[in-house]
Amino acid sequence: MVCSTAQNWCDLQILEPLAGNWDVYYVLTENPDPYPPALEPYLQSSAVTSKIGSQSTWAIVNNEVYFQFLATGDLTRSSRPNLEMVINSGVRTVIYDGDVDYICNYKGVEAMVRESLILSSLSISHCANTVATCAG
Repeated sequence: MVCSTAQNWCDLQILEPLAGNWDVYYVLTENPDPYPPALEPYLQSSAVTSKIGSQSTWAIVNNEVYFQFLATGDLTRSSRPNLEMVINSGVRTVIYDGDVDYICNYKGVEAMVRESLILSSLSISHCANTVATCAG
């Protein structure tokens, strides 16, 4: 419970005041960010759900799952070992981050890749300033 309490404090005392009225996933834009457009009409259409065999209604977030996950304190734990296991099993993987994304910032992601012996040993080709493809 200590981790979830600390995460909640940080969100309320640091993240929310710092973010203000800016989109935390693209900090150059004020809320509401018009991009991407609403995905619900497309992703909930019968044309799409029947093609992919959807058994539930798509939603951008499931707050019940999020709050249960948040209560575990796992939000602050590293998922690097899980990512390494997925890559080692042969799953082609894209590691994506953004230079104007407050939530998934590129400095943290790049530090994780540098610190991982598995991730740092992969073949990495840079496609643009902050885009890289890892072969594996």
